[in-house]
Amino acid sequence: MGGEDSGRLRLLLAAMPLLAGVYEAYEAASPGFEPSTFGLELARRLPLALILAMAVHCLIGILNAVLLRLRHVSVAAQAERNEVKRPRSWRLKRW
Repeated sequence: MGGEDSGRLRLLLAAMPLLAGVYEAYEAASPGFEPSTFGLELARRLPLALILAMAVHCLIGILNAVLLRLRHVSVAAQAERNEVKRPRSWRLKRW
């Protein structure tokens, strides 16, 4: 996952709870759709949708950081394993 791709994924996944909250408000106001009813329903559902969106955004960020850290550890371990081992006589001796 690249940095830019990860940011887009985080925003896409965080937008889902927001869109679900707006959709639920619309569904609740749709029988006799009035803008004031929709506004009240949206005000009732928006705080929870925002909290869920922030939680999803943070969780994806944490997951991305952990996976990136594991990738760096893996690359470092792979480089250490594949390093050419020189004979002891080639190394500088400390007196």
